[in-house]
Amino acid sequence: MCKIRTWLALVLIYSAYLNAEFNQPMCNLDISGGYRHDNVEWAFAGGSHSPSELWRMKFNDLQLWEIAANYSYTTCNNYYIRLNGDYGRILSGHCRAIGWARDNKHAEFSSIKGKANKGHVYDVTGGIGYTFTSNGHRFIGTPVLGYSWRYQFLNMFDADQVVNLPRALLGIYEDADLSRVHSRGKLGHINGLKVNYNPRWFGPFLGFDWMVIVEPCFLVFGRVEWYFAEQFRANGKWNHRDRYLLDFSHHAAGSGLVLNLGGNYRLGNGWFIGVEGEYRNFQTGTGRHTVNKFKDSNKNKDIIFGKMPNTASREEETHSVRLNRAAWNSYCIEISIAYRYWCDT
Repeated sequence: MCKIRTWLALVLIYSAYLNAEFNQPMCNLDISGGYRHDNVEWAFAGGSHSPSELWRMKFNDLQLWEIAANYSYTTCNNYYIRLNGDYGRILSGHCRAIGWARDNKHAEFSSIKGKANKGHVYDVTGGIGYTFTSNGHRFIGTPVLGYSWRYQFLNMFDADQVVNLPRALLGIYEDADLSRVHSRGKLGHINGLKVNYNPRWFGPFLGFDWMVIVEPCFLVFGRVEWYFAEQFRANGKWNHRDRYLLDFSHHAAGSGLVLNLGGNYRLGNGWFIGVEGEYRNFQTGTGRHTVNKFKDSNKNKDIIFGKMPNTASREEETHSVRLNRAAWNSYCIEISIAYRYWCDT
């Protein structure tokens, strides 16, 4: 609550130096495309929080090709509406899953590496506000209240087991000697492993959109969005050759920050060309990791090869443990073409 009051106070103080006189409507449409880079990770604890972190999964260096569209309109009475959307395809990436048997990430018993070069993402954001301008009409600022939905559809393919130590052996060895027994279990390519993870982030934000008319032919613009009540949900499936099936979900609350900066050069008749970049950082506090469905038809239930740890003791049981955290960060840089109705003369 203190952060919200501080944010609103800063916006109101700055807006006091602006005025609300703008006697013509403003319409802006930007179409852009370019490169995007994402990282996603999550971790959960064992039963009764022991170990403190049982399993962590990371989707690293996800490289995407993204297209985006941004539309905003300001009425002659300065009321403002903004809609943003983007869609990206994952071209390459890496995935790593690690399990620990003891607290504080000690006694690594399983590690799986794979590719994450398939999947897609999309984001939809909308907001309303009231526009203020400087006396010389060179600076235009808009406090914004909005809401967003952000979805990711991630997959792991072509996986290899690189550490496989049955947890029953961990009581025999000290941490310093674990490197001696990493080859106790089967290692190598995991045939038939299919893993997908679909996180989604949604919630309200407070923001500030701005534009500076540096010269009649050159504009600089940007926005800041603070997500103070973000909700995180995710569904995942782990399937090893239909013998080991794990259906799980995640539930947590968090926060996020989005920073956007761009520049446009005027081509004429309201058309501009430019470059735009954006940074996003979202994270959660603790939440719930829930096993919704579980099946293990392997004769030896202690086999670790190709498995994600299960926290439910029986196949028909729905069981929840602590989700330690989930995090996502992203940046993109894109080339844009824009049409600005108020610059058509």
